[in-house]
Amino acid sequence: MALITLGVNGLGVGVGGKVLQVVSTAFTSTNTSTTSTSDVAVAGFSASITPSSVSNKVLVLVDVNGLSSTDTYGLLKVYKDGSQLIQIAGQFSYDGDASATENSSASVSYLNSPSTTSSITYAIYWKSGSAGTVYMNANGSTSTITLMEIAG
Repeated sequence: MALITLGVNGLGVGVGGKVLQVVSTAFTSTNTSTTSTSDVAVAGFSASITPSSVSNKVLVLVDVNGLSSTDTYGLLKVYKDGSQLIQIAGQFSYDGDASATENSSASVSYLNSPSTTSSITYAIYWKSGSAGTVYMNANGSTSTITLMEIAG
């Protein structure tokens, strides 16, 4: 029978997969909008995490609510420290009225291997697919970004 040595977290030495820390930001700013056709940061919609080991990973979970008020669509991306990491699947649909009650939702989960123990900032960027206006958090909805450090 093999002897299993337990690490400080109660897992066998070298066993990964345990969630070590969770950082979450709820973005509640109502009717934030953009008409930009180039990627722009959503002010205040980011979260930072500092991994405890270079072998650990960061699970990025994002859920964004919004709509477009003209015949356009919104494109959403996650940036890591100012560089694009991934585009969020889905887009905000045309609703015709920024005060309407239907929101579209776009979500992504992405396992990142940052290979650092320095602080990392994950931020949401967006743009309009054409010259129309795109809204986030219409009618008081909330969007979120959650970061989980996963033991490597």
